[in-house]
Amino acid sequence: MILTCVSLLLGFLPPSQGEQAKGAAPQIMTAQVNKAGRAFILATTYRTVAMEVQVKVPVNGKEEIRKKVVQQHVPVVEEIFLDSPGVEIFGVDGNRLDGKTLKLQNATPVLVSSDGKRIDPFYARIAREGTLLIVDPRLARPMALVMPRPPAEEIKVPKKQ
Repeated sequence: MILTCVSLLLGFLPPSQGEQAKGAAPQIMTAQVNKAGRAFILATTYRTVAMEVQVKVPVNGKEEIRKKVVQQHVPVVEEIFLDSPGVEIFGVDGNRLDGKTLKLQNATPVLVSSDGKRIDPFYARIAREGTLLIVDPRLARPMALVMPRPPAEEIKVPKKQ
């Protein structure tokens, strides 16, 4: 009770107790500027690549080295330019901005949609004026799945005889 009253007085609680976010929380990323003045975001994706490896295989009691094709996930860093088709840019006020006329001077923190949809105003209100909100399906990240822990097995200690 006292903690709630103090929090209300100091403004730690959100203005509306019933207000909830309607979308996924955005990622905080950095928009950079190349030498030509184009703004971009570096995005790391993973591609599956077939690779040939050598494995030891037992044949008639002897080990032989054979080639085997395996699938591996390889990280690929890609530049997503903010003026490219499919990229939507908004201000914290919700107004759409044109990526072709956008001029950034330095590296700038931006909020990027985690699900490829517009960022909920619930999250935009924490950003200061001038922060860019970026929407691009290529920058969307799958939500982490939290798997339940398996039930703990009871370890039976043998009785001393």
